[in-house]
Amino acid sequence: MGGVGAGAGVITVGSGGSGAGTGDITVGAGGRGAGTGDVAANPSHAHQGPDVAQLVAALDGVLTDPVQQRERRKVERAAKSIAGEDLELQGTLQRVPFARLLRRLYAQKATGSLLLLHDVARKNATKKIVVFEGGYPVSVKSNALAECLGQILVSRKLISEKALAESVARMKTEKRQQGQILVEMGALSPYNLQRALVEQVETKLLEVFAWPDGKFMFKESEVSFDDTSPGQALRLERPPAALVFEGIRRHYDEARQRAVLDVYVRQAVELNPDPVLRLQDLTTDPTALGYINSIDGTESIAEILARAPIAEDEARLLLVALSEAGMITHADGPSARRRRAAAIPTAIAPPLSGFVVAVAPPQASGPLSGGQLSMVAETVRTQDCFWTLGVERDATPAEIDRAYDAHARSFHPDRYRHSSDEERRLAKEIFERLGEAHRTLSDPARRRSYIAKMERAERSEMADKVDRGGDRAADNADTLPDISGVIEAPAAPAVSSASNAAARALYEAGLEHLRARRHHEAVEAFRQAARLVPNEAEYRASLGWALFREAPADARAGRAALAELRRAVQLDARNRRAAEYLAQIHAQTGQPELAIEELERLLALDPSAAEAAEELRRLRAPR
Repeated sequence: MGGVGAGAGVITVGSGGSGAGTGDITVGAGGRGAGTGDVAANPSHAHQGPDVAQLVAALDGVLTDPVQQRERRKVERAAKSIAGEDLELQGTLQRVPFARLLRRLYAQKATGSLLLLHDVARKNATKKIVVFEGGYPVSVKSNALAECLGQILVSRKLISEKALAESVARMKTEKRQQGQILVEMGALSPYNLQRALVEQVETKLLEVFAWPDGKFMFKESEVSFDDTSPGQALRLERPPAALVFEGIRRHYDEARQRAVLDVYVRQAVELNPDPVLRLQDLTTDPTALGYINSIDGTESIAEILARAPIAEDEARLLLVALSEAGMITHADGPSARRRRAAAIPTAIAPPLSGFVVAVAPPQASGPLSGGQLSMVAETVRTQDCFWTLGVERDATPAEIDRAYDAHARSFHPDRYRHSSDEERRLAKEIFERLGEAHRTLSDPARRRSYIAKMERAERSEMADKVDRGGDRAADNADTLPDISGVIEAPAAPAVSSASNAAARALYEAGLEHLRARRHHEAVEAFRQAARLVPNEAEYRASLGWALFREAPADARAGRAALAELRRAVQLDARNRRAAEYLAQIHAQTGQPELAIEELERLLALDPSAAEAAEELRRLRAPR
């Protein structure tokens, strides 16, 4: 970054790609050309702002900022430690540009510290330490004191130069952080301070994209270099692909952009077959996403640019970012994905169905909750491949590809990078199982074998049903939910198919939620179980009861609950739980006659139901 402005003058501190050298002070509108330790004055601006002595004093205030000084010392110590080791991953940014280095560490899911050096021939070389966790850059520290908060605030017009000058003076005397001082002065809101701090940490990283050369060294380590100073715990928010896009936008001129794309001259490009790279979270703009998804491996870069639905300059930036992030590659042959791309128009998505869509619609705005992830994971563990992807058995290869991309993007690691360890684990499992389903259905031979296996299992299940004469499994001996509302878990119905196994897992999860009074989660679990096995009365009855318990005073919820319970009775007139749940709902909503009717039916089914008999006597007692 350039530095700190005060009055009409500009202070530029530190080293940077286009700024003054370390320790330079440039007064006036300039900012280039002052050598190390030089003081240059612009005569045409001599009558504006503070004189050189005042600027030197202000600069001294910056240099004694304890937070920046502490960060600088930590970077110097860490850099010395890393540079003294024989590391496997090291080199120059001329040979491996920073964008591709980020891509490599992302693909390797690397954890550790990356040392970056610029202007290494100079005594005060710029040094940065970028901390990575699982391939994601999470923090960056620098020894360049010029990369200060004040300059960002002024450049974003969040504070005036007068407020900046006053805060710098107070920093010198009070030895406190500049952001705190500006908030106390009333010159900056806490919200804008937070925005600026995020911008500050991003700028430290993105500035590296401007370096024409430099050295890098990566040290793998579980214990990363960190700064636990107050106010310095901010993490980088964007995933690597989005950081690459922004770095290119800020620092790649047209010549550099064209140099990246020249490697694709007269050759078709396609999206990377690796879904981890192809589905990276680079942009959220729907038009840009549609443009990316339209790359089918049949066109050259020039042809893709010519049909761009966005401005040509923006389209070129996007394609450069796709290349540097590893999201596109040469189409070196007739790939299967490319051959079938024309089978379905790009703008028309096939209707998607299935459990994953019900819980996580494609392109969901954010990551799912832990409970939702758990439900999806429980389902895809036992689902067949067609249901997992939400496609029919006669789906075309293009429909399978599109369904997979839509679902996989919802569970891509980028989307869960800030989630808990358990949520990341569940999302990873779902992402991998979606990939396995896609691989199975995309390969014609594997798909035929898989369908044949499914059909054999279905014939076997049908034969078992015939042997049983259609009899339902015997009622279990577990305790029924009592009338007072203490619900104990009934056993799940007997199962044999993959769908039944998935439904049972969801049903049992719903019972756990119900016991813990997590009624919303219980509703979702029972609803999905009922979708998997629509004609199972037990699931319908439990869904009806959970709907009522979630919102007992809501008339609409009550109607939905009664509808599910009546559906359960239609499916199995002898279902005891449906009768008991109906009796409880009628009793709690002031309809004792209907409650008595259901209790009588329950006692006809099970004369030993003591709790039901007691409740029936209570309701019949004179008031």
